[in-house]
Order: sequence, then structure tokens, then C-alpha cells
Amino acid sequence: MLRNLIVILILVVLLMGCAAERNEIMEEQGPSESAPVTSSEIAVPSSENVGKVEVVGGNEGDLREFIQRWFTPMVENPSYPSEEQQTTIVIGELPEDMPFEFPLPEEAVVFASIQSPYDLQIMLDVPMDSADLMGTYTQNLEEANWNQVPESSQGGGFVSAAENWQIFCDEPSQNALTLQYFAKSDQESEIRITLYDKDVEYMCDPQSMGGQDPSSLMLPVLDVPAGALVTGGGSSSGGGSAESSSDIRTDLSPKELNAHFSRQMEDAGWNSLDSGDEGSFSWGSWEMKDEQDDSWNGILIILKDPVDADRLFALMRVVKGLK
Repeated sequence: MLRNLIVILILVVLLMGCAAERNEIMEEQGPSESAPVTSSEIAVPSSENVGKVEVVGGNEGDLREFIQRWFTPMVENPSYPSEEQQTTIVIGELPEDMPFEFPLPEEAVVFASIQSPYDLQIMLDVPMDSADLMGTYTQNLEEANWNQVPESSQGGGFVSAAENWQIFCDEPSQNALTLQYFAKSDQESEIRITLYDKDVEYMCDPQSMGGQDPSSLMLPVLDVPAGALVTGGGSSSGGGSAESSSDIRTDLSPKELNAHFSRQMEDAGWNSLDSGDEGSFSWGSWEMKDEQDDSWNGILIILKDPVDADRLFALMRVVKGLK
């Protein structure tokens, strides 16, 4: 998923930069000339932790060839016949053959669609505040019988605000789609929709995926504070326990970050047992009972990086209690 997002970002930067340069060239030199692109710069979706990307050199032909090369698989995938490995990028339109039907946001403008052997990604611009868009579009999907998969069923862990995404499923067909929202300005948002129509049963029912430990679903989703950034981490589960760890870049103290996460723990139904703070180290222990009345214990630990004062290490671990 992360690689797909990076690829989409590069596509946006290259094509929008290319279009802007081409318009300027055509005005000055006429449509038959092809002058080199010296430099173009564009801001990606607004965030305190996201910067800009600059494209230097080349012309429209070079940029299109770069995009084609980037999307061309370097290794043949035996899971797909060669005729199915093609990726098609359409600018400004939806693909001719949509895999299934679903509603689009009102007044949405299609920026690009990317059909790969694995999924279909659609990029849209919508003249609406991102918070309002999330609520309105979620309602539109639900009215069309697309049900949102609860966050508790997607597994938990530490999540950056920039990673805001939702999963929706059509139960009869078991098709699935994911949504991501980005605020481009106070009055305009970008939404990215990824469609899945094969081998995605686990997205609609994560507990049915073979080998998944139910304890992973007991990890609460913990959103980092505004302005903070998740820079690394991982998760694991098995044997009745699960844990999530993350490096978080923030100017908050361990005590302040622990308090931020603790409020979310309480909202998720966890009860505080004990806690402590030692300046560079903050912790809390928790307990709760699941729907089957089984007991779970949890511990949340926040450590300050001894070298980098603006980086904290966070660990959340849950363990099923003994009966």
C-alpha cells in the first residue's frame, strides 16, 4: 500500500508539473515546439510534516517515458498471465471498464485512474472541506449498501494523521474499496479510492484470514497528536498476544504523549490499572474484557530517544489473560 501511495504521488507531481510547463511553452512558442522542462515544483497534500517535490529537467516525452518505466514490472509475476500484467494510466477520466459500481462524491473531478493487475486506483479532486467530505461520502456509500469495516476489525497500532483511511465492503459480492482523504486547502480536498475485486475476503472479514491471531484485533487504534509523525515501527501477533511499536517524531514529552494515548485507550474500552512517569520514561497498565467476556491485559510504554530529543519510542502490547 505504501509503495502504491508513493507511486501515485510521483504521478501527480510529474503530470501536473508537465502540464503547467507545457501550457507555458505553448503560449510562448506555439504548439509544434517541444522545449525542455527545466524545473517544476508542486506541493503535495497539506500537512505540517509533508514537504514539496521538485522535478528538474526533461520534457513531456521524457516524463511520460519515466512514468511508463516506473510502472513496468521488473520481474514477471507468475500469478498473472502476461496479458494481464499491463498497467493503464488514464488522465482526467475513469477507465472504460469499471470492475464494479459504487457512487462517486458529488462535484468530484477525476484527476487520474491507474488500472494495475492488482487493483484500480482513482484520484479525485472535490470542492469540499475534508472533514465534511468524509462524513458526506461515507453516508453516500452506506446508502448504496457499502458498509464500513470498523477500525477495531482492521487491527490497531499507532497511526499518523496522514494515514487516515477507511475500508468499505459490499457484502453480497465481497468487493472492497479503500478511501484516503487529504486537505488541499480549506475549500478543496483530494480523495484516493482503491478498488479490489479479487482475493480480498480478508479485508471484509479480517478474522477469516488464515493464520491471523485474534489478539491483533485487540490492539487499539492510537492516533498520534497533530503535528507528530510516525517515522517507523512494526507489529506482530501470536500465541494470544500482540504488540505494536513505533518511532514518533514530536516535541511532546513522554508523559504528554502517554496522556494523549491514554485518553484513546479509555475511549476504546480499556480500564487503567496503574501508571508512572520518570521524565524520559512513561508507562501505563490496562485491562478490559472482550465480547466473549475474556480478560485482556495491556501495557503502554513511551521512551525518549537519548540522542534525538524530538523522537520518542512507543510500545503497546496486549496479552490474553488466564482463565
